[in-house]
Amino acid sequence: MRQAAEAYARLLEALTADSLDDLRAVATPDVHFRDPFNDVHGVDRMIAAFGHAFTAADDVRFTVHDTALSGTTAYLRWTFACRPRALKAPLEIAGMSEVRFDAHGRVTAHLDYWDAGQGFYEKTPCSGACCGACAGASPSEAATPPPAGSRATASCRPRQRTGPCGGMQG
Repeated sequence: MRQAAEAYARLLEALTADSLDDLRAVATPDVHFRDPFNDVHGVDRMIAAFGHAFTAADDVRFTVHDTALSGTTAYLRWTFACRPRALKAPLEIAGMSEVRFDAHGRVTAHLDYWDAGQGFYEKTPCSGACCGACAGASPSEAATPPPAGSRATASCRPRQRTGPCGGMQG
């Protein structure tokens, strides 16, 4: 399994919009892919989920830092970096993938674990203010003024501090 895990890590690091179909050679037809935005079955849907990154951003790259094995499961610690067209600022997300392999070394499941709040939502002008407030920061600490020319308004910002479930914080 070590060879399969290392080959999959190399494929992820080399992945481009033009090489997405390479995933077909290493994944089973019914592969399960899950991340904070997707929970899909099937190699076509997995490719579409990965493909979205390349249609929504420039300079997309995965860097796999470590690989650990336990039986037929690999754990990949990685960084995903890109420049989302909607944000115009670089985005970097650290995460971990649990990758399960069948007896032939093909991926049966790719389950991503990363914090969408810190990794993505806090970086967006409107939801970043809300995420910061939910995490306990005051609205002034959490929110930065919307960029000039942005359609974001002050109404996006929270009026009071709330906990993760919407309850008041002391």
